Amino acid sequence: MSSKYLFHLSNFFTEVQCLISTSAIHHGRHNFVGKVTGGIFAQQSCNVSVSCRTTSVTPFKRLLCPTLTVNNATTSQFSVFHINESVVFGNNNICRRFPCTSQTDCEQQVSNVTVKSGGKTFDVVYRDIGDRDGPVVLCIHGAPASHRDFTSITPSLLDAGVRLITPNFPGYGYSDIIEGDSFSFSVEEKSQYIQDFLLAIGINRVAVLVAHSAAGATASQLCADADFMDSVIFISGMNLRSHRTAKPQWLFALASKLILNPISGAIMKRVIPPLRVFFGNVKVGNPSVILNVVHEVAEVSWPKSKYNVELLRKSSLPVMVIGSESDRIVEVAIAKEKMDLLGIDHHYDVLYFNEDGVPVSGDIEDHKAKPRRGVIFEKGGHYLQKSHPDEIAMLILDMLKLVEK
Repeated sequence: MSSKYLFHLSNFFTEVQCLISTSAIHHGRHNFVGKVTGGIFAQQSCNVSVSCRTTSVTPFKRLLCPTLTVNNATTSQFSVFHINESVVFGNNNICRRFPCTSQTDCEQQVSNVTVKSGGKTFDVVYRDIGDRDGPVVLCIHGAPASHRDFTSITPSLLDAGVRLITPNFPGYGYSDIIEGDSFSFSVEEKSQYIQDFLLAIGINRVAVLVAHSAAGATASQLCADADFMDSVIFISGMNLRSHRTAKPQWLFALASKLILNPISGAIMKRVIPPLRVFFGNVKVGNPSVILNVVHEVAEVSWPKSKYNVELLRKSSLPVMVIGSESDRIVEVAIAKEKMDLLGIDHHYDVLYFNEDGVPVSGDIEDHKAKPRRGVIFEKGGHYLQKSHPDEIAMLILDMLKLVEK
């Protein structure tokens, strides 16, 4: 199971205690990483008691976990832990786990930087953790999403000595515009935003660029605009054509114009957010961010995005395309079409994982040596970095080893 901090339960819950058993302090899926007065835990195993409290957030009550107790030591600040098993005491044993989105932030390593880009000034919220001298892995999120989409793969990457940087695009609850007009969400503007962000924090080289979902179009634009990356990985990436939750595009374009209209805008801002079920029923802390998803889809030029992938094929940049047969947002056919466009052979260059995340076809060692390769998961949905964190982290590290040779 992936690392989680916030528990959504039914409305009738008011109190809950989650008992988490962990093992293998530094390696494997069931890691725990935390801080107490004495520093990083050194025990081989420990019992963790997380005390939670409720807040009145609809449609669910949210149970926040601001403190944890390990061997009678208590702290309110902790980093990433992976759940081995959890037991919920209450009237119901169902506990749905989602990333924390409250002011009681379970990730303490979040920074801000002022970035000037495209004639505007942004307050960019981002996470920059790991070995300062290590190879840089830059992860960019989709829409709607945030830096937290990559929390589950963080422990394995940090264990490997990676410097992990995960910025937030404006409009999805973190980064914001300080000066200037609105953010257009075009791939050109997002590409420039990332380039100027990296300049602002002093990064001139990225070993692996990882793009999830809507960031796929941004990543291909970045590859066309700049040459700071040594490789790129697309996870459930949108590219080439409209995916199932972005059709028909003309309707998104119309809705975008109506949202921006001073007369119809007030109505659209009430009507659009509940329709997130049509975007794959994405879970968001603030449903209004769905409005920005509408703008983002409306701005995409699919012919331009396909052209950027064609340019990528002509380059020597190592590329990995990852998709899932169970993705209900960006169908796996798009990942396979991108593989075709990049010259990735489905028989020789693609590694297939079954529903348990076990490779069932393809030679793993041979796959690692290929500069252009694909990966298909039978299960895992759209957020593979959450459903298969160990496998996705392994694939990122494999790419890193390839470019470091």
